[in-house]
Parts: sequence; structure tokens; C-alpha cells
Amino acid sequence: MKKQMIEFVETKVPCLDPVTRFGGKPTWFATPQWPLSRSTGQPMMFICQILLTPPIFEQCSPERMAYLFMSASDDEYIDGTFDPDRGENAFLIQARTGDIPIEPEVGANLLKKRIDLPNCAPLFEPCEFIAKLTTCDESLTQPQALDGMGTEPFENKIGGSPVFLQNDEFPTGGNWKLALQLSDSSVPFWVNFGDGCGYAFVDESAQLGKFLWQCY
Repeated sequence: MKKQMIEFVETKVPCLDPVTRFGGKPTWFATPQWPLSRSTGQPMMFICQILLTPPIFEQCSPERMAYLFMSASDDEYIDGTFDPDRGENAFLIQARTGDIPIEPEVGANLLKKRIDLPNCAPLFEPCEFIAKLTTCDESLTQPQALDGMGTEPFENKIGGSPVFLQNDEFPTGGNWKLALQLSDSSVPFWVNFGDGCGYAFVDESAQLGKFLWQCY
């Protein structure tokens, strides 16, 4: 089994290339589909786009793009973002329909990084990271969720097998393949998985995506 390890490379210039990246605005392959929070009606936060191609996703020919969104607010708690079916996150998949990607007319609720200042409240500013990917073989033996010192051995990766914090948890219905595993404590931007890990999945046809997160 193959996986791709993720290294986050910050860019100060907005990128609209059809590549795997975190933050900024989506590079749409088809009509823009910015999802809204079911509870607040506000635009979800765009976290990343993942380019689905062989050899990790053999069924994706031609290539497809998956877009991860999650409800987030600066001033209120939003419940249910951990649940793939509560309407507070979305993992959308589009097939390439033309040679020129589509940029959304408007963007809202973009990914941010936290800046801690002495004697002041933290600042949050928009950020964007290109994903530098290294393809390698997945070990047949997955690590435990925690080691003896309570340190997370989580890999931020595309493909491979999920390392769950709790019991194995896949979306209901069908057979699901891990598309993205992301630990909120080891990324250079702000996402809230409860000090845990997020898991995005695609179905056998790579036309449907689901997302969930677990914490301790």
C-alpha cells in the first residue's frame, strides 16, 4: 500500500494551480460549491484541496480534486464538526471538466495561522501552504494511537491506512479509502479537531467523500 507524506511549504503568493495545498481559495475543477454550516447558515472554513491521482488513487483517471471544509467561528462554538453526517463538515469531490480551473467569485472563512504575542490576545491571519509530497510504502504494522509517553506518532499523510485515536470509525455504507489524515497539533495552521486527528475518506468510485475527527 502506498501513501504520501506531507510537508507544508508556506507561500505568500496565492496559488491557483490544481495541486494539493492547504488554505487560500479552492481551485475548482467544476462549478464552485462552497458549503454552508447547517446550524449557522454561514460559509464553512476551507481547509485544503487534495489532488486524487494514481498510484494512491488508482480509480482516479482522469484526476479529481477533493475539497475539505469544516464549520468554524471566531465567536461561537459549533457542535457536530466531528460527525460526517451532521452538516458541519464537507469533503467534496470534482472531476476535471476543462483545461482551465474555475476560481470562485467570492471566498469566505479562509484557513488561518495563530500568532502569539506577549501580553496580548493571539492574532489569526490567513495563510496558504503548498503540500510537498513524498510517496512511500505504508508499513503493514500501524503504530498505536499513543506511545508510552503520551506522544502522538501521527503522520500527516494522503492515502495509506488510518491510525485512529479511538475505535475504528469509517463512514457508514460502502467501502472507504483514506484520503487524508491530519493531526491538528502538528500542522502550521489553526484547525480544531479537539486536540485530535481528522480523517477524510473517498468511496470506491472516488465520487463521494466523507470526513470525521476523533480526540481523546
